[in-house]
Amino acid sequence: MAILAVGAIAEIYAKADKLDPHYLEEYTKLEDDFKRLPSGGLSDDLAHCFEVFVDDFIGAAIPRTKEDLTHLSRALLHAIHDIFPASPDDPENDPESLKKLKKREGAWAVRKDILGWELQGRNKTVQLDEGKYDKLMTLTKEALRSKSGMPFNQYEKMLGKMRHASWGVPGSNGLFTPFNRVLAQKPKTVWFRQTSALTIALRDWRSIFKEALKTPTHVRQLFRGEPNIAGIVDASGEGVGGVIFGLTDDVVPSVFRFEWPEEVRRQLQTEANPDGTITNSDLEMAGLVFLWLMIEHVAPELRHKHIVLLSDNSPSVAWIDRMASKRSLPAGELLRILARRLCATKACPITPLHIPGRHNRISDIPSRSFGYKPEWHFVDDNKFLTFFNSQFPLPDQQLWQMCQPSTKISSRICHSLLTPGSGTQDWRKLPELATNIGGTGSSSHGLWNWILTSTQELSPTISEFGHSPSLEQPSDKDFMGT
Repeated sequence: MAILAVGAIAEIYAKADKLDPHYLEEYTKLEDDFKRLPSGGLSDDLAHCFEVFVDDFIGAAIPRTKEDLTHLSRALLHAIHDIFPASPDDPENDPESLKKLKKREGAWAVRKDILGWELQGRNKTVQLDEGKYDKLMTLTKEALRSKSGMPFNQYEKMLGKMRHASWGVPGSNGLFTPFNRVLAQKPKTVWFRQTSALTIALRDWRSIFKEALKTPTHVRQLFRGEPNIAGIVDASGEGVGGVIFGLTDDVVPSVFRFEWPEEVRRQLQTEANPDGTITNSDLEMAGLVFLWLMIEHVAPELRHKHIVLLSDNSPSVAWIDRMASKRSLPAGELLRILARRLCATKACPITPLHIPGRHNRISDIPSRSFGYKPEWHFVDDNKFLTFFNSQFPLPDQQLWQMCQPSTKISSRICHSLLTPGSGTQDWRKLPELATNIGGTGSSSHGLWNWILTSTQELSPTISEFGHSPSLEQPSDKDFMGT
């Protein structure tokens, strides 16, 4: 606990107007990046953070002047010595590791190697150290090729390294459901059989990391933030449907629907069919995948965009929040799809939110428009769209556009529901996603308040969705670490 207190104390010191010099601070000023900064006063709104990992003390900032970094250096150095006092008789054994300071490991720099990651402050990107990447690729390749299996303790160590590496590679954390299942079972030997879900997940993971080595990850891809685009979805035993609309980005307001084929309905678990392989939450999870793909259709440029997905199903919202499922095989397969698409689009992590079912009429109608209620039942898509526009008239006489999921896309998602873990589909490149019905509507944004009114829902305001840390926000200044 004492080591964690260092970060809290450093933050208190950083808020001070002035700090006494520290006898080790010169070791933080050795790099040219520091020397190139102009002199001046301490900035009032200095963006910075301090982190502690095991026995490593990490500082990051977007400075304007040398005094900004000097002030943060003093804050961290004084905080460390407050908790771990220096020994005047043994300077080489200082708790701040004089040996590392002499190697410039504590010097402020725009490019910094921290905990196996290369941080580029100018481009605001992170990338796994090439040496660690090579070792991890060799380790996972040997696991796939082993004919004698992998001892469970070695499997645990490999999985720990994979999780650490996944921090900076968007999408890769959505592939761990099969790994978690093995972890819970604790077998003496772990086998990577040719067509097992575990093997497919490991191959996918390796594929994502090979792509990540080519292009460093921008920090925007690591954090949730104020949403640019939103979607609401619902799935029932009949079908799935939802809506898409712009928040800060101009998007054509769109509605979609899809009727489940008979083979999916036959596998749905009910009181009359307790042996079904698909739960209602699995259907809701498939609905969220449909929603994401329709967002890709409506707004094809999702690079560094924040997307919020709303559903009235708590398990599927939790699965996306964790990007993992403990028990559901279909959910794990559907998360694999989202993982590949997040990597392909370079979008930011998805923000999933729960919306009470009683307020989800806007997606209830399209998902249950296949016979649930006579007044909602429409065989013809154009007639359904006319009805939907009458039920949810948009402001300024705008009209909803309807997106009909393509046969290839809907078949792929249904296949994932019915045969999870088969891994036969490549989700990196997609066929045609959908066709538009009813003409192209006008692009618009800022529809959140209208949605709240139309659904009579008191959901979070935009400001409550959560924001990325200040270091993630756009800045014309270089990001520096120590």
